[in-house]
Parts: sequence; structure tokens; C-alpha cells
Amino acid sequence: SDDVGFKARLLCGTLAGAINVTVAYPLDLIRTNIASSHEAAARGSEWAGIVETASLLYKAHGLSGFARGLPATQLCQGVNIGLHFGIYETLN
Repeated sequence: SDDVGFKARLLCGTLAGAINVTVAYPLDLIRTNIASSHEAAARGSEWAGIVETASLLYKAHGLSGFARGLPATQLCQGVNIGLHFGIYETLN
């Protein structure tokens, strides 16, 4: 049998979810900053676009500013995707 089992699927799904979040998180953080400052952007404020927001984020917090909240998101989304993948593939 080629069945790897639920634990292996859970682990692989969790790792894939954590890697996915790590790659996408900086852009999601920029998007969140833009969305939360929509009124300021409408007035022509500095949080108007992706490049401007990334620049301001870097100036305010350095490179680590792009990873604020990343560990908690990795844990939550990693486990979420891991469980989804593990359960779906086991029942499929």
C-alpha cells in the first residue's frame, strides 16, 4: 500500500501552510495597511499604494516590520491547512 497515513499528511499540510503564509504574508500586511487607511489614501495621504506603503513600513519598522505577527499566523494557518489536507486526503 502507498498510503502514507494521516500523520504524514497532517505534517506535510502544516509545513506547506506555514511556508505559504511566510511567502504571502508581507504582501498581505501591505494590503491590510492600505485597506485600514482607506480614508487617508482617498485624501492623497502617504498610504496610497503598494510601493508607498512598503516604503513607509520599512522606514518605520525596518525589515522586521514585514514579519510582525507572522509566527501567530504561521501557527494558525499551518495547523488549519494541515488539518484540512490531512482530513480531506484521508477521507478521499
